[in-house]
Amino acid sequence: MRNVSMLLVLLPLFPFSSYAQATAQREAPAPAPVLRAQRVTGTISLDGKLDEQAWTSAPVSSAFTQSWPSAGAAPRQRTEARVLYDDAALYVGVRLHDTAPDSIAAQLARRDAIGIYSDWLHVVIDSRHDRRTGFRFSVNPLGVKKDVYHADDGNEDLGWDAVWEVATRKDAEGWVAEYRIPFSQLRFAGAEDGGDRTWGLQIQRDIARYEERDTWAPWTRQSSGFVSSFGDLSGLQGVAAPRQLEVQPYASTRVTRAPGLGENPFFRKNDLRASVGLDLKAGLPLGLTLSATVNPDFGQVEVDPAVVNLSAFETFFPEQRPFFVEGSDAFQFGRTRSFNNYGFFQYFYTRRVGRSPQRRLFGSGFRFPDAPQETTIGVAAKVSGKTRGGWSVGLLDA
Repeated sequence: MRNVSMLLVLLPLFPFSSYAQATAQREAPAPAPVLRAQRVTGTISLDGKLDEQAWTSAPVSSAFTQSWPSAGAAPRQRTEARVLYDDAALYVGVRLHDTAPDSIAAQLARRDAIGIYSDWLHVVIDSRHDRRTGFRFSVNPLGVKKDVYHADDGNEDLGWDAVWEVATRKDAEGWVAEYRIPFSQLRFAGAEDGGDRTWGLQIQRDIARYEERDTWAPWTRQSSGFVSSFGDLSGLQGVAAPRQLEVQPYASTRVTRAPGLGENPFFRKNDLRASVGLDLKAGLPLGLTLSATVNPDFGQVEVDPAVVNLSAFETFFPEQRPFFVEGSDAFQFGRTRSFNNYGFFQYFYTRRVGRSPQRRLFGSGFRFPDAPQETTIGVAAKVSGKTRGGWSVGLLDA
């Protein structure tokens, strides 16, 4: 019986071992694609033509695959991408071939528009090369821009805005997008060993009439993450972390017209109010960023849309103020998803920073109080970023 028992145990091991090896080989991830950037010494004119000598001599990558509708299949239209750089900026030139250029979909819309029927090109850069965060720069054939910050390998923040340029042009072969992305708008630490940097890169193309997305580094809806699936952008030599310093002042005015009582000494038929403030952003060593603000207000950004809430739940508005958008991923801690809840828990809601007016009127005889409707933030400061060692830092005081 002992020998029979040994046979019963040993015989299944051989087919199981062979099956495990075959499965491991079949499920092994494909190597990430690599596109090498080329340094340019002359000037690049952003006109959507890609006719400079630097573009024609730069390495070209056209190995795109479908993300949908047929995951892994060859794209219906050819896409060619090139990358250049100088001491101040990264240049990305993409030729989007189309056999029916009159069918290219494009609509004019506001910045960061979503849900419009249009072709799109998305360039996403993981300048920290942490496989977790990325900066997306999107454009449609009419030059409508969209910039998005990706955090935690998949979360999107449309409130992030950067200063960058892009030129688009339609022709008989399709359309072209020519980017200039200043290094000051990206986040990365000091020089690496040897001065040769490698960043994460993803390039995606949306063709509206096919409902198709083509991707340079293979990715599908079933992929476990987004930034972690990026390819590599190599060849960035001598790129130093920029000495970032941005000061953005603002001034706004508001007029409120509302009915009231004439005997109220605080009543003004035309209530005019003015507000001033500024945002400051400065680069620190180790890849960190110092942000500061004085009297942050929604006057310098988009105001909240009107909402009629008939439910018992609080209305959550997106954050638009630049001070709170910068490095927001460091404060999105504890966000988990389980099978029995919708979306993510949000433990830190920046719209609650500050407090309601605290003073109260006691006694009688106060018929016309002059009470503020909200409390503004006087001064706030924040240090955020990710070090080369992989530590995410987020310190905020307001």
